Formats: sequence, C-alpha cells, structure tokens
Amino acid sequence: MREGRLLALIGYALAAILLVNLTACSTGPSDEERKAQEAQEAWTLIEQAKADLDAKRGEIRTLTEQIAAGVEESAEEGAETAESLQAKASELEEMVATGSEGLTGMLIDFINSQGIEVGAELTDIQTAAIRMKSDEEIVIAHEYIDKAGDYTRAIDIFETALVFDPENERLKEELAKAQVDRFMNKERFGQVKKKMMQPEVRALLGQVKPQLNRAYEEDNTEAWFYEKEDGGAAGVFFRETSKGNGEWAVYHVDWDSIKAKDDGAS
Repeated sequence: MREGRLLALIGYALAAILLVNLTACSTGPSDEERKAQEAQEAWTLIEQAKADLDAKRGEIRTLTEQIAAGVEESAEEGAETAESLQAKASELEEMVATGSEGLTGMLIDFINSQGIEVGAELTDIQTAAIRMKSDEEIVIAHEYIDKAGDYTRAIDIFETALVFDPENERLKEELAKAQVDRFMNKERFGQVKKKMMQPEVRALLGQVKPQLNRAYEEDNTEAWFYEKEDGGAAGVFFRETSKGNGEWAVYHVDWDSIKAKDDGAS
C-alpha cells in the first residue's frame, strides 16, 4: 500500500517536473531578447536600403563618366547616345534623392528607438547606425557642393552631424575642408590659365553657384564668379570655341572682378 502511494507521489513529482519543463520551453523570448531581435531585423532592412542606394549611385557615376568621355554616334539600332545616357542618369538621380531621404528617415527612427542615453556605452549596432547616418550626410553635403557650389549648406550638414557623432574624424576633416574651400583664394585661382576648358576649371575651382554664373549673349561669352572672403568675387571668363560644339574656353581671368563692398559706405 505504502509502495503504491510512493510510486504515485513519484509519478506526481515527475509529472510536475515535466510540466515545468514544458512550460519553460513554451515561454517566448524575454522583452530584452525580443527588442534585440526586432532591432536586428530593422537593421537588416536599413543595410539593404543602403546597399541599394549605393548601387544606384555607382550607376550614376558610370553614366557620368561615359557622358564626360563622349559618346560616339552609331548607326547601330539601340546604340546609346549622350542624351539617352543623361536621361538614365537623371532618372536614377531622382530615385537616389528619394532613397536617400527614406534611408535618413529610417536611420533617425532606428536611432531614436534605441533609447540611447548620453554618456552610455553604445552597442555595435547603435554605433553602426550613427556612423551610417554620418556617412550618408557626408554624401548629401558633397552633392550640395558638387551640384550647386553650396558650401554653406554643406557646412551646416557637417556641423549638425558632429553633434550626434562628435568623435567622427572623417566628419571633422570634411568640415575643415569645406570651411577652407568655401571662399576662393589666390593660390587656387592662380591655377586657371587661358584656353582651359570649363570642365578643367570646374575640377580646379569647384562648381560655381548657379546665381553667380553669368551669360552675356551680346558677345557670346560667359563668366563664373567665385566668392572671396572679403565679400568680393574672382571671375573666370569663357568664350565659345570656334568648333561650335558647345565647348567654352577661358579667355580672361580677374582676381578682383567684383570688388568688396565698403563697410563704411552709406
């Protein structure tokens, strides 16, 4: 009788242990584990978006190089022309602009969701997110410089990025370079020589601001004005070549093309 009761008690104990084990196995991940998993899934999507964006930027660079190198007219059906390549590049640029905005939004949302505290040690994924955001902002800042000569906007982007990523040496270097290049100096300007073509001048001095690009139709000339720190501007003057193929060559340079305004003037 006692043996039967003991066996029953052992059976109950084993059943209880088995029930506890089964309950433990069926319990879902902890809140911390769940958050870590969700963060990893979100980060995977961000990495995919970044890879797609970089691939499109690579395509644009390839198309731009092909256009700059010149596309020979071909009688073959379906042959690429400069116009068709430019159309592809323009379409990709629109996609990149949208993608960049979307990626930046994803990164901001992700970083905010991490609940990062000031002075706290960052996880690898948090560090990677902040650094990717900085890298993307560097690309955006360069686009302002390369397309519109807008160093002011680029400097604002670098300075804002450094608030969130103060130890980023690359950001510091980019900011310092933009601050130096913002205004023209005699050394850089002195590299421009007569008969240089516009792409050569652009490579030396940078993209001129659209509002500082002047066309003089009466004598078929064009001028690019680069701001100086004193408030004046240095001018590079072009005349269309005799080939009539849309190429423009330097015929005159003037360091003091636009005089600085006298602060004491009424």
